[in-house]
Amino acid sequence: WVIEYAHRHAAANVFLSRHYYRDAASNGSIAGLLAGDPEFMGEVEQIMRVADQIRLPFRLTEANSYYDGGRDGVSDVFASALWGADFMLALAQRGVAGINFHGGPLHAIDVSLGRSSVASAGAGADLAARRDAVSSHYSPIAGDVALGFQPRPLYYGMQLAQQFAHAHMLQGRLDAAGVNVSAYAAMHGDSLLVALINKDAARDAMFSLGGLHGWRGGRVMRLHAPSLDSRHGVVLEGIAGAPQGRMIAVDASGRCDVALPRGSAVWVRLERAT
Repeated sequence: WVIEYAHRHAAANVFLSRHYYRDAASNGSIAGLLAGDPEFMGEVEQIMRVADQIRLPFRLTEANSYYDGGRDGVSDVFASALWGADFMLALAQRGVAGINFHGGPLHAIDVSLGRSSVASAGAGADLAARRDAVSSHYSPIAGDVALGFQPRPLYYGMQLAQQFAHAHMLQGRLDAAGVNVSAYAAMHGDSLLVALINKDAARDAMFSLGGLHGWRGGRVMRLHAPSLDSRHGVVLEGIAGAPQGRMIAVDASGRCDVALPRGSAVWVRLERAT
């Protein structure tokens, strides 16, 4: 319907938009979320061809993992960080202008769906658990004015993708060897950015980045947590207040290797040789 609308009403609009959720919360699972949604990405490519023809940007004005407020144990755990980073970068690769993740308090979601809302973390719960309890499962930020706020795992995935803001996405070739991995590259000023995301729950991966003649190396920074179903303990290296990653070098053949454990991601910033 977005394409049909664009053909009929392009002159009266400044951008095109639609919403997206993977499925209903009742059908949500970590495996399903990390499997991706190639059918939707195919739709995005069709929309972008039309958007480019009529010279209008396209963005997702509301989106998240599973509708009805998200799935507990899926939308609010580390798997959502990997999904969020991959989803945002996949959209950027296809030329989408931006995305607005839906979130907010659990009470607001329940009222909008006509459900009764009783948010309780249980007696003796710590502050983090109480903030989680009053928040919708898919909200990137948990808490309220009274309790204060804290980032959820999805927030860290958004931060990884945000490192690519204002960058020019590049084309590349990925040999995944059957592992559930994604890779993205972009030019950001004089730096080359690479994101590697291992969504596989069982297999580690070793990436060999090639075609890097003229690049001397840089830093590799990891996004990790104790497990895919971790609600806390998420670390994104390379941002303020976090470890700054480790140095990485490009060898004489223009290659560098990056090990990527199962259920984790990295972003790499390479600088030109002087």
